[in-house]
Amino acid sequence: MSATSTTFYLVRHGETDWNATERCQGALDIPMNANGVRQAERAAEALRHVVFDAAYTSTLSRAQHTAAILLAGSTLVASPVAAFAELSYGACHGLRPDEWSDETGARWRADPWSVEFPEGESLVKLSARVLPEFVRIARAHQGQNVLLASHGHVNRIILLHVLDADPNSFWEIEQANGGVVELTVPDVHAMSVGASARQLYPAATPPASASLSG
Repeated sequence: MSATSTTFYLVRHGETDWNATERCQGALDIPMNANGVRQAERAAEALRHVVFDAAYTSTLSRAQHTAAILLAGSTLVASPVAAFAELSYGACHGLRPDEWSDETGARWRADPWSVEFPEGESLVKLSARVLPEFVRIARAHQGQNVLLASHGHVNRIILLHVLDADPNSFWEIEQANGGVVELTVPDVHAMSVGASARQLYPAATPPASASLSG
């Protein structure tokens, strides 16, 4: 890694009660549960060797609580960024995917980019708010270690963009609660050139484990 490389540590928030019951929380402010706190603590252990230069989180409390656990013992405080809030499921908030219409459920699994949730967002709209802010932050912190504690779909959008990956591989990117991905960007002005990612925690499992409900 060169001295000018920027390294992001993308962390998904710890579990909530809605995660545990597979209910779509998306843009709703559902707090972490006790298991989620333990997951965030294990993520912090996986990152104990990292000295962060900057930290960001979403405006939702489950992500902010995760960031606070990751930064315990540090003087750094994560800055909340509204653009990093999770995808809005709109009228589907509070439902499990098996409670959606058959058509929506089938399309979300097979072609998630084709779905726009009623009164909510699509992945295209999520990308349009996440990526400009991510690029701005990356350029402000060239050569530094940056923590981003946010959400599963937000992290997938960032990884697809930076790694110049096929958008159809969306569900192949594992995002377990409390999961940590190290994303290295050699040149923040040419993001995809030489960029690489590795999962630090937990150990990778097959794509079938991906959460459909955010």
